[in-house]
Amino acid sequence: MSFIFVREDSFPLFEIGCELTKRLLEAGCDYGASAKIEKRVFDKNLYQGCNFRLIHWLALAKQVHGKKTDSIESFQELVTWLDLKGESLASAQDDLSRWRKWIKSGQNHLIDEEYRKSKKTN
Repeated sequence: MSFIFVREDSFPLFEIGCELTKRLLEAGCDYGASAKIEKRVFDKNLYQGCNFRLIHWLALAKQVHGKKTDSIESFQELVTWLDLKGESLASAQDDLSRWRKWIKSGQNHLIDEEYRKSKKTN
């Protein structure tokens, strides 16, 4: 479902994707599960090697779609739901910014180190 959140041409599906995701979470799906971005998942693949959780997809959607996300009630509800569970959109946006800096400077290994440390503390 990641394409629903980040492809510019999929914005018409965005609200449906947010609503469906929210319903799945309310039914018990794991909001904290992460997936390492290994292949070209979206255009430019700026985050290859990063471990994305749902909140990171939403942060990226905010980055791609900008202020359009402000008018999507299901997006706001999803962000609020995740925030109540301890998943902060602002923190995820900081992660994306930090990861981009590391990737641009050739320090991709820091992404894996950060992930391993986060797994040890959880």
